[in-house]
Amino acid sequence: MTHGHLQYRYDLGDAWDHLVRLEKVTPSDPRLRYPRCTDGARAAPPEHVAGGVHGYTALLSVLPHPDHPDHPHLTEYLDADFDPNHFSATAIDAELRD
Repeated sequence: MTHGHLQYRYDLGDAWDHLVRLEKVTPSDPRLRYPRCTDGARAAPPEHVAGGVHGYTALLSVLPHPDHPDHPHLTEYLDADFDPNHFSATAIDAELRD
């Protein structure tokens, strides 16, 4: 594949649809390990968010508001240090290699 995209569905029940875009192909660099993530943004949704995209959107809307009536229910399965704005290509690279 030299260009294009592929669609990927994670979790058939909640239908997390992803579009993976191949932007360019470059010569391999023997100093780097592959596969590798070159860019991204934000944290992946937590594994136990119910309701797919809509459930995650609801979680994001109440997360900064601990007094919101839905906050306890929507955040009960989150790790204490969950940060939706965190992104780490290094951590993703480690998962890709597992």
